Amino acid sequence: MSKKLVKSFNTLPRNPNAPSEFVPNEWHFDIRYIQIEPTPSHVLFLLQPQSQFIHLERLPLGLSPGASGLTFFPETGREAAPELVKGLLHSFVNNLGLNGPEEKIFGAPWKLSTEDRELAEAVGEEVKRLGVRAEALWTIGMSSPRVNSLAHTAFKNYFGTLKKSIGISDLSAAAIVAPDSIIFSTFKVDGEPQVCVDMSNLNAENKDVALAMNYVQLRAAASPVTELEPNTKPMWEQQQNHMQEFYLSLDQRTEAVVRAAADAGDPEALVEYGLRYASHYFVCADDLTTI
Repeated sequence: MSKKLVKSFNTLPRNPNAPSEFVPNEWHFDIRYIQIEPTPSHVLFLLQPQSQFIHLERLPLGLSPGASGLTFFPETGREAAPELVKGLLHSFVNNLGLNGPEEKIFGAPWKLSTEDRELAEAVGEEVKRLGVRAEALWTIGMSSPRVNSLAHTAFKNYFGTLKKSIGISDLSAAAIVAPDSIIFSTFKVDGEPQVCVDMSNLNAENKDVALAMNYVQLRAAASPVTELEPNTKPMWEQQQNHMQEFYLSLDQRTEAVVRAAADAGDPEALVEYGLRYASHYFVCADDLTTI
């Protein structure tokens, strides 16, 4: 599939301006995760900033409308790049979904940019590896803050329309927030937590304490309240016990162990793995006074 797709892409015309001649043939792209059941999936989001024209492709390519895309769940820009590049090439080969007899041909993009540096580097390398002839596309630019803001607004508007089209409205619609683009540069799951503040004074033990504290607090916040007026003292004591249990289990129950269990389909491990990532993120937060 890739060779045929690349061959078709390489035959496309490629001009500095879009067919209208009023806007440059330059495109922002990013990857987002649409969480709506029963067909959650990652999507490639394309935006021409000046015209506000958008195009989306579910990833991986070939998903049927009723299928979930959970088989594709990249954790790094390098993991995302192969499917993302296929989506990019497919989008332009198929004229961004505009295939009517009177539609003008967009052709290949003159320039591509994105918000995340890690993704930009990985996508540029993949474009080159696949044999795309336009050398200018081997280097993916960094989108400006203005373009990133335009992309956020455009996707938010699209997402609102999507929710209405499938019957999600009122309070339910407000609770389902439009996803931001995924920034792999700060998305770290394995190894040391991403350092967002000065943690040089924290040894490994204190980092584990912070992880246990954040994990248990996030787990408690995500659990349903079963009492109208809960007694806070027993709840705090219970959390303290859970923190100690979690902390003591870290030597044996490493992230690799939890991830393997999650990949095997263990629902408890899936929850724990997700919360561990969130816990690492919260270690990066500004307020570390409780550590």
